Amino acid sequence: MTQQPTDSSATLSVLRIYLRRRGTKPGRGFWGRLFGRSLSYDLAERALEAGVTYATVTLGHAGSCRAQGASSPTSPRCLRHAASCVELVAPADVLEALVAANRDELADAVLLRLDGARVTLRGASA
Repeated sequence: MTQQPTDSSATLSVLRIYLRRRGTKPGRGFWGRLFGRSLSYDLAERALEAGVTYATVTLGHAGSCRAQGASSPTSPRCLRHAASCVELVAPADVLEALVAANRDELADAVLLRLDGARVTLRGASA
């Protein structure tokens, strides 16, 4: 069921979901069953269907985490452990409903919610 915010001035929140880069779920068809479907992309699509205003997927190519230590961008170890990030922008109640509906798939994810007011720039810049 699609949820749309009823008030266009509703306070928006940002939810960042950090997932294992190689997180997959069973896909459709032969190749989908063979290789799976990216959990990040699937989650972003379902979020848009649920009424999220914006959904962005960012795949990590370099970085470090406490458990794995630092690694260079060309290291196979880095690509195995770099996280992908799904960033969602919507009213808090829409984000909470999405998390509740996908609780099992998000069990190993790191979730970070940022709450704030919408910023409107008025007038043209010089």
